[in-house]
Amino acid sequence: MKTIPLLEPITFNQAKKISPWPNRILGLDRWQKKVRDEATILAEYNNGWYRAAVRFFTKEKKQKNAYDRCPTGAALLAKNFEKSMNQSVQKMTKVYGGFSNQTYLVSLGSTLCQGNVEILSRMFREYVADVVGAYTKAYQAAAVCELGSGIGINLFTVLAQNPALKIYGGEICPNALTFSKEVSSYFKIKSVFKLFKYRDPNSLANLVPKTGKYILFTVHSIEQLPQLPDFFVSQIRNLPNPPEAVLHFEPIQFPGTSTFTKQCRRYSEINLYNQDLYTVLKKAEQVKEIKILDIQKYCIGISAFNPTSFIAWKPN
Repeated sequence: MKTIPLLEPITFNQAKKISPWPNRILGLDRWQKKVRDEATILAEYNNGWYRAAVRFFTKEKKQKNAYDRCPTGAALLAKNFEKSMNQSVQKMTKVYGGFSNQTYLVSLGSTLCQGNVEILSRMFREYVADVVGAYTKAYQAAAVCELGSGIGINLFTVLAQNPALKIYGGEICPNALTFSKEVSSYFKIKSVFKLFKYRDPNSLANLVPKTGKYILFTVHSIEQLPQLPDFFVSQIRNLPNPPEAVLHFEPIQFPGTSTFTKQCRRYSEINLYNQDLYTVLKKAEQVKEIKILDIQKYCIGISAFNPTSFIAWKPN
């Protein structure tokens, strides 16, 4: 039996055989997201994926001793739901094309690859947790807070590695909040999950810890905002208890003319994903409102042309 490698570099032309996105980026296949706003996000995520997550948890609870009642168990539960979600994605051929878990189009750096999406998804969650954990140790933070926390998969994974931390999650989708709260209760996790909206200037202050050191982070949630609200940086800087550092694991549109940079930019444009996180942060640094601590381009792309990049900064 032929063994399929975990990751296999492929060319752009080869990528056309396993994904519709190369031709969409070239304009050969028509694709253009018409609107990306709160209503469409709620329709796709709250009424779709996150409602399914609540049903998944209800079913999983019936399996006795399937999960340890601790943060590791909560993280495993969330990852198992993500695995089931990846299996559902395979059936959405109009969006993703037909693919198998073994031959999904991904990217590392600016290299296109075909790979096992389930394994890479778990690697990605561990990568996020490793980096967040390293920053909490560097700044001696007692808590972490995620904006756009979804079902809490990143927070539960961070907590599994760093069980002394307090976790805070802000999310716009009620079903995701229901899942996160019920999972926290079931697995005996001390947590805070609240409604959060990027365009509501009051919801951030209501979410973050009132005292003590903490790290603020985002994972593919800013991508849902074509443009950041004008007050994004200032509201963080002006918090009564601002974070020690802010970490973004996001698809970031960098300046440049390399082929891969242009392909990522085009993917972002036709899907109405965020365009200005990098420029907003660089402008804030130029006027000395913030200090950028680190930038890592194209770390891993579970979706090949929508790769996760990393920016860390701290308020001045």
